[in-house]
Amino acid sequence: MLLPLGEQRDPRMTVTAKILAATAAALASTATAAGAAQAPIAINVQPAVVTTNASVQVFGRIPTNRGDEDISVDSWACGGYGVWMHVATIKTTSLGAWTTTANVDTTTKFRARWRGSSSTAAVVRVRPSILLDVDRRGHLLIVVRGNAPFGHAMLQRRRGNRWVALRTIALDRGAMPESSGADLKLRLARPTTVRLVLTANQVGRCYLPSVSDPVTVR
Repeated sequence: MLLPLGEQRDPRMTVTAKILAATAAALASTATAAGAAQAPIAINVQPAVVTTNASVQVFGRIPTNRGDEDISVDSWACGGYGVWMHVATIKTTSLGAWTTTANVDTTTKFRARWRGSSSTAAVVRVRPSILLDVDRRGHLLIVVRGNAPFGHAMLQRRRGNRWVALRTIALDRGAMPESSGADLKLRLARPTTVRLVLTANQVGRCYLPSVSDPVTVR
C-alpha cells in the first residue's frame, strides 16, 4: 500500500536506524556485563560493636547472584600476627548470598574472596569485657578480658546523678593469658554504688572504651 507522499520512508534510512539500534543495544549489554564483572563482592558484619569473645555474623553477596560458588572469608585482628587469617570457605545460595559466623576478641577486619577478587574490609569493633562484683567479705572483684592483659582501670562512684572518679586501679595479670583483674578491699560509706571504666588511653588502639555494670557495696 502506498503511503501519502509526506509519509513515505526511505528504506535505506529504516535499515540504518535498525543497525544503530542493534549496535546501541549490544553496547549497553556489554557495559552491563562489564559492570557486573567489576562490581565488588558485598560484605557486612553484624553486630558492628561487641564485647570480647562475642560471636558475629559475616555475610554478603556476589555480583552474579549465582549459587554454589566458593567464598573464602579471612580476618585481620588488631594486635595479631599482621596477616590475613583464613576463617571459613562457604557456598553461596541460589541468589548468590553467603554467610558465616566468627568469634572476635579484639577489633577485627573481615574480607571475602571469590574468583581472584576481594571485597572491601568490614570492621567489627570490640570493647573489653568487664566483670565487677562484690563477694561476701565485701571485697571488690574485678576481671577484665581482652586478647592481652590491661594495666589500669578507673573506679568511679555514683554521686547523685553523676559518676565521679574514685581511684585508679592497678590490674594484675589474671589466671588466663588474655585476662587481668584485681581483688580489692575498699573502705567506702555503705551503701555505695561503683563501676569500673576503661578509658581510650587505657585500652589502646585495638579496643573501644568499656564500662562495667554498676554494683552496690553494702
